[in-house]
Amino acid sequence: AVKEVWQHLGDLLEVRTIAFSPDGRFIAFSGIGEGSIRLWRTQDGKNIGAFRGHKLRVMALAFSPDGRLLASGSSEYAEISGPRAKGEAYVRVWDVETRREVARCVGLVSISALCFSPDSTLLAVSGLSVAGSGPSGVRLYNARTGEFMRSFKTEFVSQALAFSPDGRHLFGAANPMTVW
Repeated sequence: AVKEVWQHLGDLLEVRTIAFSPDGRFIAFSGIGEGSIRLWRTQDGKNIGAFRGHKLRVMALAFSPDGRLLASGSSEYAEISGPRAKGEAYVRVWDVETRREVARCVGLVSISALCFSPDSTLLAVSGLSVAGSGPSGVRLYNARTGEFMRSFKTEFVSQALAFSPDGRHLFGAANPMTVW
């Protein structure tokens, strides 16, 4: 049976994205208008800390399967024509324990989906392309360094991504739906 464990009322207007750690001990989330990610203990709702760095709201979150990393993607599309566009980190990878940024993935903006490979080494990202950085669609990055690995062009931006359990395939939910 499902029962309420705790409830929080306060400064949150609306939660935009949420992710549970693989062991279920933590919940990460971000609200509308926030550039930070909050980390709470699932057991009692205690605020453990925050990940700070995005300028605009965070649209997607994903924990790595090993629970050591948290990826966040933002809606910082407003910067795509500015001088900082190519260097701005729209996807950040964080060390969960220290809450420090360990990698940045650049090239896509207005991030809609993130997911880690089953072995936690790759990060798949869906979003719009920064002008001159290749096609919009899905890109793979080294999850620990942010190094770009390859891209998959799609007609529309995928709203959800998932690796197969063996890590050999990646599914993108767009029109058309695609398996790579």
